[in-house]
Amino acid sequence: MSEFYAVILADSYDNQFNHLTNNIPKSLFPFVDDLIIEHQINWLSKNEIDQIIVLYRNEKIAEYFNNRRRPGRKTQKIQLINILDSKSSGDALRELYSHGIIQQDFLLLFGDVITNISLKEVINKYHDQRKEDKMNILLMVVHQGIQQYDEERYLYVLESDDKLFQLTDLQQKQIIINKKHITLTKGMPCKYVIRSNLIESGIYICNRDVLKSFQEYFMFAEIKEDFIKYMTTTSDIQEEKIHLYISPKIQVSQRIFHAQSYHNACLKYLSRFFFPYCPQQQYYVDFFKYFAGRVDQKSKISDQCFIGQNTDVKQKVTITKSIIGKNCKLGIGCEIINSILWDNIEVDDNIIIKDSIIASGCKIKNSIQSQIVTIENQKNVKQLLSFQKYDDNAFQSENSDQESDSHELHQKKPKENDDQGLKEDMIDIVANCKTVSQVKEAITNVDTIKVNSNIAFENIVIAFMAAFLDTLQPDVDSLKNAYALWEEFIIRFVSETEVVCYIKSIETFCRQNQQYHLNQFLQLSYKHQILSEQVIINYQNQMATLEDDQFAKDFVQSSQQFKEYLENIILEQEQQENQEGDGEYEYEYVYE
Repeated sequence: MSEFYAVILADSYDNQFNHLTNNIPKSLFPFVDDLIIEHQINWLSKNEIDQIIVLYRNEKIAEYFNNRRRPGRKTQKIQLINILDSKSSGDALRELYSHGIIQQDFLLLFGDVITNISLKEVINKYHDQRKEDKMNILLMVVHQGIQQYDEERYLYVLESDDKLFQLTDLQQKQIIINKKHITLTKGMPCKYVIRSNLIESGIYICNRDVLKSFQEYFMFAEIKEDFIKYMTTTSDIQEEKIHLYISPKIQVSQRIFHAQSYHNACLKYLSRFFFPYCPQQQYYVDFFKYFAGRVDQKSKISDQCFIGQNTDVKQKVTITKSIIGKNCKLGIGCEIINSILWDNIEVDDNIIIKDSIIASGCKIKNSIQSQIVTIENQKNVKQLLSFQKYDDNAFQSENSDQESDSHELHQKKPKENDDQGLKEDMIDIVANCKTVSQVKEAITNVDTIKVNSNIAFENIVIAFMAAFLDTLQPDVDSLKNAYALWEEFIIRFVSETEVVCYIKSIETFCRQNQQYHLNQFLQLSYKHQILSEQVIINYQNQMATLEDDQFAKDFVQSSQQFKEYLENIILEQEQQENQEGDGEYEYEYVYE
């Protein structure tokens, strides 16, 4: 594999770690006994990949590699490419393409991945598929497990040879999987497997044509959300194929999306979950504990803890499922619970730190909970209101009923100024479009806005619908003309994952403006192929459960005939499928 390149996207393009990643990218986060990127380089080396390209925005990455000394490590060729102007991973891949370095197949690795997956088997499968069909341009590596985080919740529709047929985002809680009525995007009969127990690894084997596609389609901002979704749903490029490699259960991968997944990945690493990649064995008591520092005999250290070199732990300190870096000083009577402390941190006596990440160099003088603390903000962190005994849950989950008065560690919050700017742009776009050709130009403009500002499709739909609905007149002809004009635009930005916010925008508008009828909007949305039969029926059934809502009652009554029409359409489709031949739509349903 000496000529095989590995490309590491060392920067992330999210704000899940708030101000922490303003100073240091996730790839340089400490991960138990080393940095994340060093774990990745070690993994690549053991898989015999010696040529590495690191795409970076943060200058600290260049500074780190310029000063990097790793005696005893196998020599690797690491090339840095500056992508300071990129605002998404799509921009990064376009920049890589412009350098002309990649002339063959390559491995793409996100900078927040910890894994023990064997690459030899992955690359062999990719090469075998390429021999069979040159249109196999990408192999997406996944592993089997419970989809624990929202970022992992996808439904995979596969053909018998693990060809990816459809990828559906399940983050929207309103999506209901119906075993009998699953609409395949391309509508072609085939045998397929439906799985929701697969987790993306952040590892891809790519043909050079993948880079070319990002160069040609500037609207691609992300590889999974944009590129793969487009390749599996657009009819005019069906020839190009994407396959999955489903790793054996003993091989796993963990992406670090936010504080909760960061902490859990560290604990898994300590418990040798990523074997053979794990800390050097010290001793075991049920689970792994590692003491490289000085720990007083009167202190209590639970299982799954790590204490780095030259760290001084005073008497009566309690550490529970936490990672403590190098050269730290923990005062008398401290409690460290479900937290990660980096290097060179000083904690005063009797301080409690729970569910927090403390960056290097901080001096903690107040007890804190659910915080990401850096040198810049350490004076402003909030003190705990009480010193009660805590449970053992590692970081509060997103569904927790108990919310901290501090900011949530892993909640991505949109900026109000960005939202207001997007709304103003949409108002101008809608006001200035009078013809279909102008709408086509608007699609290009909004795609540009999306790429430049890394805006989610959902935010675009919400902003557009607010501007679109404000221009309507309550007569039916006005609605018909508006949908005829904006059909292509709405279809472009309202996909399976955006239908909920699309319908809710219309519902809210009709509740506030009773001269408009929600049923008319749904009929036009169906006519213009924006909403499918099953989506509309699911929404009608949901509205029927709102017994004390007069608006919902009126809607259910007025839409009953339309509902019966849609149910008849679905019934006719089923009958036609049955007549075409038994077994043509056979599938195995795997949903955990």
